[in-house]
Amino acid sequence: GSSRAIFFYQLPLAASRALDKKYANANYIEIYEITNDEGTQYRIRLEQESKTYRIRVDGNGNITDSDRIKK
Repeated sequence: GSSRAIFFYQLPLAASRALDKKYANANYIEIYEITNDEGTQYRIRLEQESKTYRIRVDGNGNITDSDRIKK
């Protein structure tokens, strides 16, 4: 597989809309596009209201994993 850092505007439209809906006004710290035999997913680290989250989302906008990271 492969991994590369991307910007928010490079996410598929369905993925960016799902993130905007669930995490409105978030500050996106890192976004990685991960491509392997299972397909393409996006690993995202963001801050929202002084909380940090690690999210996985697919190209269809399905949030497959969400964890809050403790500081």
